[in-house]
Amino acid sequence: MLERIHQIPTVFGVDPLELCTEDTLLYHIISGLHSSVNMHISANYYDMESNKTFANHQMYFEKLG
Repeated sequence: MLERIHQIPTVFGVDPLELCTEDTLLYHIISGLHSSVNMHISANYYDMESNKTFANHQMYFEKLG
């Protein structure tokens, strides 16, 4: 198993073996929360000019891909 771990490439110059498990978990939790908030804002977008709520697909694809 350690052989496979050492084959993981570094991302942004950070060695995955140097990251603490708690830091990685917190990063994934915050990332998921951010994605969820962006998805819900895009799904219930309120346009003040037309006074309507609609799904903004362009914003969705810009924020979440």
